Formats: sequence, structure tokens, C-alpha cells
Amino acid sequence: MTQKEKILLQFSEKKNVSVELGLIDDFNSISSKAVNSGSDAGANAQDWLNKKNPIIIDLKNSLKDQQNVIDLGNKIKVSLKELGADVPADINKKIEGAKQWVKEINSVVSKLNGFKL
Repeated sequence: MTQKEKILLQFSEKKNVSVELGLIDDFNSISSKAVNSGSDAGANAQDWLNKKNPIIIDLKNSLKDQQNVIDLGNKIKVSLKELGADVPADINKKIEGAKQWVKEINSVVSKLNGFKL
């Protein structure tokens, strides 16, 4: 016997049976929707978790590249200073951009590493 039939037997003499049964139908519909959306979200989360480690590896590789830009840029700055020459604006801009990327990458990697299910 279904849940609906059990309730129908319990309230067969009452006038609001149809209202009660309508609420049960609504509840079952909402419950099914919640289960389906939860399953979809869980599958998406699992898919994302499977991609998390490769993303972290890519970010760490980019971090090395950014650090290389900073290190080489600083060497250029020191060399130009020793020669008494001005550092071109684009070199300073690229060094500062790389420093910003390092901060962003470290922040993202830290958040990714902290994410657990």
C-alpha cells in the first residue's frame, strides 16, 4: 500500500482528504527534485575534485614561471642600475604583474588544498 493510500484510509471520513493528498503529492515532487539536484551537485563536486590536483599542478608550474620572471627581472634591474641606466617601464610592469600573480596563485592553491568533502 502506498503512502497516499495509507493516508486516504486514515482520513477517509474527513473533508480535507483531497487537500492532504495534494500536499503529499507536492511533498513527493519536491523531495524527488531535492534528491535529483543533490545527486547532480554531488556528481559535479566529484568531477571538480578529480580535476583539483591537475589544476594545482598547473598553478604551481605557473608559480615557477612567475618567479622566474621576478628573478630575471630583478637581475636586469641590478645590472641596469650598475650601468647607471634607467629600468624600462615595461620591465617594472612585468615584474610587478608577476608578483601579483604569485600572490593570487598562492591564495588559490591554498584554498584548493583546504577544500575537503
